[in-house]
Amino acid sequence: MTGTPIGHCAERGASPHIGYDRSTARAAARSHDVMPCNGSISTSTPASNTKVEARRWSPLVQIRRGRSAPAFFCVHGAGGNVLNFRAFSQHLRLEHAVFGLEARGVDGDLPPATSVAEMADLYLDAIRRQQSHGPYVVGGYSGGGVVALEIARRAAQAGERATEVVLFDTFHPHMGPREVGWRDHYEGIAADGIAYVFRKAKGKIVRHATESLQAARLRYHLKRGATVPHELRELHVSQAFIAALRSHVPTQYTGNVTLFRASETARVYDHAGLRLGWEPDILPSLDVVVVPGGHHSLVDEPNVRLLAAGLDRVLRRGAVLD
Repeated sequence: MTGTPIGHCAERGASPHIGYDRSTARAAARSHDVMPCNGSISTSTPASNTKVEARRWSPLVQIRRGRSAPAFFCVHGAGGNVLNFRAFSQHLRLEHAVFGLEARGVDGDLPPATSVAEMADLYLDAIRRQQSHGPYVVGGYSGGGVVALEIARRAAQAGERATEVVLFDTFHPHMGPREVGWRDHYEGIAADGIAYVFRKAKGKIVRHATESLQAARLRYHLKRGATVPHELRELHVSQAFIAALRSHVPTQYTGNVTLFRASETARVYDHAGLRLGWEPDILPSLDVVVVPGGHHSLVDEPNVRLLAAGLDRVLRRGAVLD
């Protein structure tokens, strides 16, 4: 199926298909009227109370109030938070409520989910508490789209359905980057000279040192059973999320799926193609809409205005099919 362009290229940037979020939704709740649906923002919980806290925890975060049906439920990316959903929610013309589905573990107390199946069960249960029955409209940013597809599949198995599934720059979970070859390095040297070599070497050394230090600190806190410090929570959640995606094997889903893919993709993902690795035998009813920008900036200004316009069309179609 051909892609539907809704804008031109706005930036040149990498498009990692796992996707890191850059702020926490709990912080957003304090300053931007984004409200967790369990009524609490964030608490530090002793390890002995973890099971009690898990029963009280809800992944639902209300991003936008609305009066029109259906509501839109959107799954987090690798970092676990849903703050980056606020921009597209503000630009929706239709009065649909928008709920983010935040990862367990962003508070630093509860353990992250360890499989796509576990996330899908947790999030579908939370969706049903908000909307007692289908049809549903669900989506996900980056790797969260893989979870959204599993939610839709499980709802269908239970005799319900999702009228629409929305993927925001979601790659097939087994679509990894290609190795950087000599040709890539040659082109870099040809463009920047010896500065390219020093820049790449320095970046690799700094990145390795930083990641090793953060991983060691995280292991220390987890071994003690202590609350994970704020600056390590994204790493904690993303490690579990990435491992869950890599072990997940998507099965066929025949319902309506819209993929909003970024116009700019890192060269190491050039082989993913227009559908980002989603073959027709897995998603036979996939519509691809190309949004200007990169993996992160397609949900930021000014590109998010075009994204929201496309999402409005999907929500309108979902309402008709309800």
